[in-house]
Amino acid sequence: MKKFYYVILIALYMTSCSNYELKEIKYDDGTICSINKQKKGCDTVFFKEYYRNGVLRSQGTCVDSLLEGLYTEYYPDGKLKYNSYYVNGKLQLPKTENPYIDVSFGKMESHFNKKCIPFRISVDGVDPVMYKVYLEDTLTNLITPKTYGERIKTYDCTNENGDLLKIYMDESMYNYYIEDFDALVFHEGSLDNSFAIYVYYPDTSGNKRIEKIMVINISNPNCWVIREGVY
Repeated sequence: MKKFYYVILIALYMTSCSNYELKEIKYDDGTICSINKQKKGCDTVFFKEYYRNGVLRSQGTCVDSLLEGLYTEYYPDGKLKYNSYYVNGKLQLPKTENPYIDVSFGKMESHFNKKCIPFRISVDGVDPVMYKVYLEDTLTNLITPKTYGERIKTYDCTNENGDLLKIYMDESMYNYYIEDFDALVFHEGSLDNSFAIYVYYPDTSGNKRIEKIMVINISNPNCWVIREGVY
């Protein structure tokens, strides 16, 4: 009975594989750059892209060459960059009222000969084009943090037919950086040596929401980040 059961499983697996067409692009060292999986006779394509280091860069579904459903991107270290939802190629509003907002900082570095601290923000289920990030200066004005440009690397790749391709990959690790901490307002008392990051994003109805995030003890690489509230 077990042998018969295993034969059925193998037959089902081979049938399911034969129903799909796989297209791969590989880096020059043979590692996978991207995989497209398309069901035969169907316009739906499931795709995944990978960084040169093997980390998943993005994944999603296309129908008739248009994004459909959940689309997700990751940073080269594997951390979530963002995820968003599409219907017929059109970006949709978030599906949750209070999405989780992740804030993380990098090590101090030199940018244009100035010391700065990079940081990145991910708002779960909200595409970056839908939200704005601000810092509070000493005059209580909201200012836009400086942003990094894309860090594009070019790789030589080949497709399943052996054709040579040039693949351009954005390997940015951080969205923003803080260049001048003296320009920021630092809160005292229970939130001593802390500053605020404000994130403006839409809710499920398209109404604007503002989330205040307090960053405490910026001198520590493992900064404390707390959600102060939604307005």
